Amino acid sequence: MAFLKEAQQDQSLDSPDDFFNGIERNGHLGLSAHGEVEAKHRLVLVQWLNSFLPSLDFSTNVTDGELRACLSNGTVLCQILNKLRPDSVTMVSESDHSLPSQSENVKTFLKALDGLGLPRFEISDLEKV
Repeated sequence: MAFLKEAQQDQSLDSPDDFFNGIERNGHLGLSAHGEVEAKHRLVLVQWLNSFLPSLDFSTNVTDGELRACLSNGTVLCQILNKLRPDSVTMVSESDHSLPSQSENVKTFLKALDGLGLPRFEISDLEKV
């Protein structure tokens, strides 16, 4: 876990990719078991999300299902993009948990990614187990 402490001290990390690139460069990430690597990736993602959006306050033991539920709403995705690129997207709804609102937030996010020329995913990817 020493690499996590090093990364937490490095304030120049703006994204999970920055963090992973640093780990791979320094050779700290072992590929011993697929489950162990996934757990490390999830931990890094949770730490990044918590530092980027402190209101999320995820436990380090958060499950994939809990992360998926949080992201599938679309609100967090829009908040992340707006922090990275202010005023990039206008959320349809932050508090309405109806499926049409959730779907619209994700569609709005994906449309903004397209406009920025960034890689995207499909809405169904948020539903995969």
